[in-house]
Amino acid sequence: MKSWIFTLITFTICMSLLSCEEKLPTRNEPENLITGAFRLNANRINVCASSSSPMVYKAFSVGIKNIFDETLQNSMRISVDLTLWTKYWPDVKRNIHFEEIDPNEIITIDPGTTYWIDIEWDHKDNDGNYIWDAVKPPVNLSKWGDEIEFYVSGTIQVFSNVQSIPTEEFEFTLLYVLNEKC
Repeated sequence: MKSWIFTLITFTICMSLLSCEEKLPTRNEPENLITGAFRLNANRINVCASSSSPMVYKAFSVGIKNIFDETLQNSMRISVDLTLWTKYWPDVKRNIHFEEIDPNEIITIDPGTTYWIDIEWDHKDNDGNYIWDAVKPPVNLSKWGDEIEFYVSGTIQVFSNVQSIPTEEFEFTLLYVLNEKC
């Protein structure tokens, strides 16, 4: 009986020593899984000159595009940090932070597709002044207004295990129509 156990142990040791020495190739983690994008949702903003109520507009959206060849999926952990500034008045700036975390919400981004997030902005600068006050568009009752050119850039993170990425600078124009009567 002892010889049988000894033979089994010896056989097991020999097989493990003679087993394949081939190693698996190392996995190279991809550096870029996503890119950031912007799109304009509305380019005409009607402003009521007699209103003191704060206005919030979803003027643009931030997109997270999957450039990897596999589907990305995880629980929602979105963090967006943006800086928005006017083209001709570069001191008129607004920093916007958006964060949404929901471990129960699963986001799926297939290869080549974009997940869009609407960004709310009250059209104020960092000092709390409305943009149209900072750049002084004329009061115009004929439904024409002033176009203001903007730039926006920042960083986006969509999943906790995917690094945040910088966005490219995006230029857009908004038409502000300041109405006396609303």
